[in-house]
Amino acid sequence: MGAAHSLHPQQRQRPLQLFVAAVADSLDGLGRALQWQEGQPNQAEPLFQEAFNIRTNLLGAEHPKIAASLFNLGYVRSSQGRYAEAMDALLAILRTNRNSRNGAAKSALLALFVSHGISFTLNFLGRREYQRTTVSKLMAAPYGRIVMMQFTLIFGGWVVMLLNNPLPALVLLIVLKVAADLRAHYGERGVRKK
Repeated sequence: MGAAHSLHPQQRQRPLQLFVAAVADSLDGLGRALQWQEGQPNQAEPLFQEAFNIRTNLLGAEHPKIAASLFNLGYVRSSQGRYAEAMDALLAILRTNRNSRNGAAKSALLALFVSHGISFTLNFLGRREYQRTTVSKLMAAPYGRIVMMQFTLIFGGWVVMLLNNPLPALVLLIVLKVAADLRAHYGERGVRKK
């Protein structure tokens, strides 16, 4: 008997699962190339959909690659102007992650990811903000926030050390972060109080 026959059935199945997972990754990569480099979302979507189907069957609905597949589907649908379907795919990321291990931390990260994904989809793509900016402006945009983040970390560290309790610093950080994000969002979108 050969070595393959002496393996447990699950061990024999493992190479096939790895191969199928690699096929899904390849479909995903081809879809991204068609979407991003060739500008062909109609050809990319079936590849993203098949990668999603394979991953869901092979890995289960709570695997992180499902979130990546859903994001790709949401992005390609938004680039086709199908915003309701794009939003459904992006919101499905949160639903798929609800019951997984470390669900609270993952859900918080995914909420942040989805929030920025929705803003990107609706504003940058949907309202065509990309037509009113340059690559240089986009590359320089994060630096103001990075400087602010460094000051916040230093200030927050001092508050924690002085109070010997991280909770007040955490609450203050959350309030300041929300305020700064709202101010930045309204500033970027040209929304002003009258």
